[in-house]
Amino acid sequence: MIQEVDIETKISAEAFFVSVLEKLTISLDVEYLGNIIFKDIEGFTWMYYNKRNDVLYVSYESIWSIFYKEYTMSHSGVKTLIRNELYKHLKWSVKTLSPTNSGHYTSCKSISRQNFKGY
Repeated sequence: MIQEVDIETKISAEAFFVSVLEKLTISLDVEYLGNIIFKDIEGFTWMYYNKRNDVLYVSYESIWSIFYKEYTMSHSGVKTLIRNELYKHLKWSVKTLSPTNSGHYTSCKSISRQNFKGY
């Protein structure tokens, strides 16, 4: 069942995700070359791209669950929003997003890494 989200909720949810992206530093993982880390100024990892597995892990607790709780979005609505915002702001096409078993991250399967800002 597809859940409809009103335009105000969608704009607020987009603004939340953009505010997260704006406060993150994107850097290469020096320990595992090719992997990308998205950290805030305090060093908390919000997202982590694993090149070998071609998966972007998104913090469930700090990002994904906010869309459920604060914006009452469906799983598919969250996937679409994250996918669209990553492309709009980072020019990164993401095809598949699915929760991991850990409960702390949600994974985003990347299909292409075009024009990643800063790289």
